[in-house]
Amino acid sequence: MLCRALPLVLAIITVFGSAADALAQAKPSRAAQPGAGSLESTLVALDRKLWEAVRTKDTLAFSRETVPLLLDVGQSGAAQMSPADMAAAIRSCDTRSYQIDSAAVIRATADAAVLTYRVQMEQTCGGERQPTLNYVTGVWALQNGRWKLATLVVTPGQLRSR
Repeated sequence: MLCRALPLVLAIITVFGSAADALAQAKPSRAAQPGAGSLESTLVALDRKLWEAVRTKDTLAFSRETVPLLLDVGQSGAAQMSPADMAAAIRSCDTRSYQIDSAAVIRATADAAVLTYRVQMEQTCGGERQPTLNYVTGVWALQNGRWKLATLVVTPGQLRSR
């Protein structure tokens, strides 16, 4: 059982390790922390803002909700993305629709949380159709009283036929 779970454990360690820079830069917040349900609502709402920014190609709105060097992990591997890198990536995509469901949040520390969800979308990037079903993991860091996306992991899924 441990052998099968090891890749998942290593992936989780990698995601938290990659967010270390963003968390190290964050000043610990002493503000009252919302409950888990409220945190989930907050992070899902922020993530929807990011999706809307991608859909409308609003690169400034996207960069307001992320740390300066977002770690982006996808089909092509992992890369630290500057605001200019993310702007170029966003402009290369055409997102017609998206639907988020099955959201869950784990509070890792007072200043870090992990949001996972499933998204179904219609999107092309660089003229290439993207997978319709994806599983998303986002590591969020609380910086100066605001949640910022520090790491984004997108894993393509497969739609099952009935």
